[in-house]
Amino acid sequence: MEIKSGRFYFVKDEFFEKINDPYLKTNRETTKRPHYFAIKDEKTGLYWLVPISSKVEKYEKIIKNKQNLNKPTDAIKIIRVFNEKSVLLFQDMFPVTEQYIKEPYIKGNQSVRIESESLISELSKNAQNIISKIRNGVKFTPTQPDIKRIEQLMLAEIQAKEQPPQQINPPAANPIKQETPKNPSLLKRLDDKKEVCKGLNGKPGGKGGKNNPDIE
Repeated sequence: MEIKSGRFYFVKDEFFEKINDPYLKTNRETTKRPHYFAIKDEKTGLYWLVPISSKVEKYEKIIKNKQNLNKPTDAIKIIRVFNEKSVLLFQDMFPVTEQYIKEPYIKGNQSVRIESESLISELSKNAQNIISKIRNGVKFTPTQPDIKRIEQLMLAEIQAKEQPPQQINPPAANPIKQETPKNPSLLKRLDDKKEVCKGLNGKPGGKGGKNNPDIE
């Protein structure tokens, strides 16, 4: 499946079960939560997804309060998708590998997407800025997912897949012991040779040595 910029996707339940982070915006029992594909980290190969919310009024108030306090509002973006307002929660974004992206968000037989290329570029730059802040220890909310831990888990999966399988060498074969053939005639000849050797060494009863006149 090709993951395209400006599109929205669903994340597999398997991912949330594996990560088991209480602050992730997970799927619901009856409906799946769409996520906006912000950027792909070319260094790691991870896809960074931004959960979306339909609670526009709630987050408009939050943004307004931040503005009144002269605080940055880049962690929350309200945009229009197919002429409807949606909230992009950059503060809750997280990385995944491609295997955890289930399918694109289809509505009315159309792939839900952002049409404006300039807006896509703006959101991509904003995502890079948020990721940099998170890696530097910035915490936007008390309920922010542990992004560093999630990233390490995903990178560990990638590394495990890239490692070649270990080769197991078969056990060395046991050497085959050669047994002396049990041939009666051969054994008799061997015994005769032993007797001759005894005689040559000068042992009594032997057919040779100093006591044998045939050998001087």
